Amino acid sequence: MDKRTISIIIAIFLGGTIGLFVANGIMPANFWWVGMIAGGAIAYFSYDFQTVKGAAKSVLCAPFSFDYVGGFIEFGKVVAIFWGIVFFVLGCGGWSIIIQHYSNISIEYIGPASLAIIVIWTIVTMIIHHHLDNSDDSYKHPHNACIFSALSCGIWFAIGLMGLIGFSSLASPAVRGAIDNILVWFGLTVAISVGGVLLYTCYEVSIIAGKLLFRLAKTIYGEERLLCMMSAAIGVGLGHLATHDPWLSAVGGVIGVIIGVAQYEVLSKRVFKLVPISFK
Repeated sequence: MDKRTISIIIAIFLGGTIGLFVANGIMPANFWWVGMIAGGAIAYFSYDFQTVKGAAKSVLCAPFSFDYVGGFIEFGKVVAIFWGIVFFVLGCGGWSIIIQHYSNISIEYIGPASLAIIVIWTIVTMIIHHHLDNSDDSYKHPHNACIFSALSCGIWFAIGLMGLIGFSSLASPAVRGAIDNILVWFGLTVAISVGGVLLYTCYEVSIIAGKLLFRLAKTIYGEERLLCMMSAAIGVGLGHLATHDPWLSAVGGVIGVIIGVAQYEVLSKRVFKLVPISFK
């Protein structure tokens, strides 16, 4: 028995045993066939594992595009700027009423001053953001503009939130209810945005992982691997018919090994003479 046959036996036994355990011990009864897929995949990738490791390095080093992140950044900037402006404007109004309530300064002076602060702050942040985005060092530090925008919106949000909270303690129940509604909509917007980003990120990661596995499977493809995959899958199917006890999962591996070795040693080598009888 040569090294290839031993590798085939090991791969099929692993795939058949683990696949039958997945079918009988993990998956629901109606989804036992998932174990056949898992067992076949394990046998395919575990045969001649040294070759798989070498191919995996070349596959992982291949370039992949993550351009969708740029869309998330732009979307996040729009959401942050919108809510930053909303909270800043409302908060400045709240601060105006708070200052008037606790001091003798007239609202006629506080209102224009708050508006001037908003305008000046907006202009300054836009100028700084434009400078960071178009400076000679922007290619060295491409995220500086995004970080500054996030900090600016964070400052707007903090000032506005403190103003709203302070104003709500002085406002009537109706106004306090309106403020609560604004905070609820803000929370929903953040939750939906974060949830959407996480879901889409999981989707993209699964797509990339699928592409990597397909590229790896294509790179290492061989007749022996296909034999291991089919034998392990058949072993899982027949093992599931023979027993539903997950502790007897080795039955799937044994059945798969018998089928695989019979195909390889008898049919491929001695009957059809597709491969030499022995390898060094």
